[in-house]
Amino acid sequence: VTDLAATSLILGVILSLIVLPLTTKDVNNGKIDRQEGANKIVGFLPNNKFLLTLVIGIVTMVIITVLTWFVVMIFNLSPLTVKTMGIFKGVMCTIAGMISGYLTIMKAVSVEAK
Repeated sequence: VTDLAATSLILGVILSLIVLPLTTKDVNNGKIDRQEGANKIVGFLPNNKFLLTLVIGIVTMVIITVLTWFVVMIFNLSPLTVKTMGIFKGVMCTIAGMISGYLTIMKAVSVEAK
């Protein structure tokens, strides 16, 4: 669980740092429209770019840590083989990427992000 927590924190921060400027550029060029309802989803996120990426990383870490703990406890996945751990970590990192990407894109297209 600790390994996945650290991985999801780093993954959330890195993905946010990559996705935010690219999405903002697309919004500014008119390729993506600003979304009015996005404010309700990401209203708690700060407007400062670096603080935003840190908060998204922490939110991603918390969600993944709780989800990992529940999955391990419910399915009694301990101990894991190397192969099983690789598959499990790959699935959890995919979910972490989806969480981070979704929060970042929603923040970039929100009306208040102008």
